[in-house]
Amino acid sequence: MEREPVSQQEMEAYLNGELNPSEMHEIELKLEANDMSAEALEGFQAHPEALAGLTQVREDFHRKLAKKKTWKQSHTLIAASVIGLSILIGVYLNSSYEPAHIDNSIADANANDSANQGPNQVVIAISEPVIITEEIEFELDNSTELPQDQQLTSDHIKNHQPVTVEGPLSMPNDELDSLVQISITMDTLEPMITEMPDAVTPAKVVKSNVKVLYLHQFLVVDYSGLYADGIEKKTLQLVGGGTPANLAHKNDPGNELHNDPIYKITQVPYVDFLRETQLAYKKNKYKAALKGYHKILKQHPNDVNALFYGGLCYYNLDMPERAIQYFENLIDNSVNTFQPEGEFYLALSLRAMGKTGKGNGILLKIAADGGFYSQQATEILDR
Repeated sequence: MEREPVSQQEMEAYLNGELNPSEMHEIELKLEANDMSAEALEGFQAHPEALAGLTQVREDFHRKLAKKKTWKQSHTLIAASVIGLSILIGVYLNSSYEPAHIDNSIADANANDSANQGPNQVVIAISEPVIITEEIEFELDNSTELPQDQQLTSDHIKNHQPVTVEGPLSMPNDELDSLVQISITMDTLEPMITEMPDAVTPAKVVKSNVKVLYLHQFLVVDYSGLYADGIEKKTLQLVGGGTPANLAHKNDPGNELHNDPIYKITQVPYVDFLRETQLAYKKNKYKAALKGYHKILKQHPNDVNALFYGGLCYYNLDMPERAIQYFENLIDNSVNTFQPEGEFYLALSLRAMGKTGKGNGILLKIAADGGFYSQQATEILDR
């Protein structure tokens, strides 16, 4: 193993809240690297009295053992029996706790690297590219939303997006200040800004290396010049009265009967298609919006708009493992526009999935960097 199992003393300190964030992060990485420690923690969280009971068992065992002058083979058998009984007790206590399904692929991919990382150094494993399959579409249709108080709603995202300007990373601060002043006085940005213009520091500004625009007050990358062919859209072909074309003449023996619906394929300009999809997202219609993002990703798998807002939809549909895949691909993208958001919401998705150590490690890094999300990351860690 790259990391030692969590000791009883460490587990007690962790459960009692006696550790600072860096120490907690180290314990959480140990838990992720050691299944038995993680299972023990889950059992003790569900049954706090068990930890005190374990201490009593150990004290009784050593007290009885001290009465004997020598260690005999029978003592080894007794010790083995006590250990076996402790394991059985742990399994029994843990049986009433049903953890959510946890995907270990991220922890496994980072096991060797993270062993040598400090608390502020986080290795992010890039997922496989996003590929939209029939199984994924079926999975989406059968998904259920998180309770509303746990969602990252469109209003929350709109009011917490950083100020973003177009320009190189080496842009001078005075030029950056001028662009920020122009950006935050735009009517489309007015609801998004919670600070006065002179309080927006250069560290809180995201410099996009590509052209951006706002659709329904949401920041998006303008791919219109790159996607000349538009996005393919299928619509059900109807005839007079709104009857599906395949059923229009079903009672006429002189016409061929089509069992399958007949669709009309059109090419919609990218910005128009995205504007329609963003409207569904603005209304918190996550499934409808995600289907639109899926159509974009089928043609353009690296589209950062679909990756970012699609990842948020998956988070709200209680599928953090899908959200993680989207945010990881977003962070690794050559278009940097949504990278700060991608890191922050990747951390939240990891925590939602049960990968608390990995998620908190990213939040520690964000807090230390002092960017737009540093204050939010600090508040989450403090809680």
